Amino acid sequence: MKIVIIYTLQTDGDYSLDNPKKFGCIKEDGYHYSGTVEIVSDKKSCCLMEARNFLYKFLCDGLHVSYTHAWLLKDFYDLIESLVNKIGHYKPDESGKYMCEESIGGNYSGTNFEILIIRTTGIATYTDGYLRAELL
Repeated sequence: MKIVIIYTLQTDGDYSLDNPKKFGCIKEDGYHYSGTVEIVSDKKSCCLMEARNFLYKFLCDGLHVSYTHAWLLKDFYDLIESLVNKIGHYKPDESGKYMCEESIGGNYSGTNFEILIIRTTGIATYTDGYLRAELL
C-alpha cells in the first residue's frame, strides 16, 4: 500500500511550520509552503498508522500558531481529524485508488491537503523517520 500526502500552506503570517524539512516540506517564500510525503508498506495497517501519525505530528509538533489567531488551532484540528477519519474508512475504487482532500478557506485559501491511497506491491524502506517506496 502507498499513501501520498500532498499539502500546501498559505499562512498569511498567522501561523508557520516549524522544521519544514522534517515534514517533507519546503518554504517557498514568507507565507507559502508545499510538501509531499510518501508512506509505503506491504502491511496495510502499518501504512495507515504511519499516515495517521504523520498528520498528528504535523498538527502537534509542526504547526506554530500565533496567539492572535488561536482559533486556527481548531480549524487545523478539524481538518486533520477529518483526514484521519477518511484514511481510516477509505474505500478504494476498481483500480485500487482512493483520494480525499480538505482545505481551510478565508485568508488561508490555498491551505490544502490531498491524500491518495494506492494498493501497490513493493518493498518498504524506512528513512528520515518516514517510509519510502521502492516499487517492484
